[in-house]
Amino acid sequence: MAPMSDGGAGPTARVPSGGRHARAQDLIERRAGGEELGEYDRRILDAHMAACSDCREWEATVVGGQEEPARATVGDVEAATPSETGGQSHIGSDKDAMGQDKRRQVVGQSWGPSKARQLLYYGLAVAVVIAIYIGGKIAIDQLDKAPAHNADQAPWSQPNAPQTPPQRFQ
Repeated sequence: MAPMSDGGAGPTARVPSGGRHARAQDLIERRAGGEELGEYDRRILDAHMAACSDCREWEATVVGGQEEPARATVGDVEAATPSETGGQSHIGSDKDAMGQDKRRQVVGQSWGPSKARQLLYYGLAVAVVIAIYIGGKIAIDQLDKAPAHNADQAPWSQPNAPQTPPQRFQ
């Protein structure tokens, strides 16, 4: 590789190195790939490109010199694909990614849980709901009692206190 130039005199074939250059090159490649850069990245790249002639040359020779690949047309695709009548058709492989037969037998001869296992799961779920209900009922009955040690202190609860019947609403 040719050494880098001093101050940008003459074309260089060497890629500038260093943290700021690497970041600028990454941003240049992302922009050339069609990615829209954010405001911060765009400002960093513009500032670096204004100050660094090596990266400007690198952009012009490396990124600017790349040709965009030709786009496929319907005619190209149809010409490359063999027809059913004129050539071979692609059937595909009988092996999966692990190298095993794609059409191998399923363990247990079923894709899902059996009826017995489904009933077991539903039964367990119902049992848990019932246990939660019974436990809650017992806890509420135990915790929702008036204390036995509170004495009656209201004037109408004393022995021989006059009792007035309640009056009807008007």
